Amino acid sequence: MSSETAQQLEVVPRTFAEFSARKSWPEILDHARQLHGAKQVGLFGQGAYESWVSFNYQGYDFSIVDSGSRYSIAVDDSSCDFPLLHVVQRHFAALLSPDLSD
Repeated sequence: MSSETAQQLEVVPRTFAEFSARKSWPEILDHARQLHGAKQVGLFGQGAYESWVSFNYQGYDFSIVDSGSRYSIAVDDSSCDFPLLHVVQRHFAALLSPDLSD
């Protein structure tokens, strides 16, 4: 495989959920740790606007970042199956938007 082909096969992140920024980073971190099967859960960065939560779930790397007044959830690989994205989205909806989690 040429290096040009390898570059074309790079992993492309996919943002798949957004929620109003109503909770603190420690609350989001604790909630990420409660996702059954989540690994390598951590809070990274400095301060309220330069921080993010990262975790691995079912072999995919996920991140939650502050996008102004909203939290965006992304997966590192755009080929991640929808049912898996739905599990993660519903898990965080329970914390970040409980009225939408049912």
